[in-house]
Amino acid sequence: MQIENPMVLRNPVLDPDEPDLIGKCEDCGCDIVAHEEALLFENDVLLHEDFACLANYMRKHAVKVGESKC
Repeated sequence: MQIENPMVLRNPVLDPDEPDLIGKCEDCGCDIVAHEEALLFENDVLLHEDFACLANYMRKHAVKVGESKC
């Protein structure tokens, strides 16, 4: 009979099979799970708290005005 070390066995509470999915990023379309940092805006817009996702989403949905002289 073999005895397993409980320190190396999978713990269903600490090591769940499925991550807690909270939604999809409106920019990149990837899943956002509970342990990731995300921002929820009005109209249920959910984005990764990541510069690329935030900047891309703003570029897609903003209206460009004027020209930059820099």
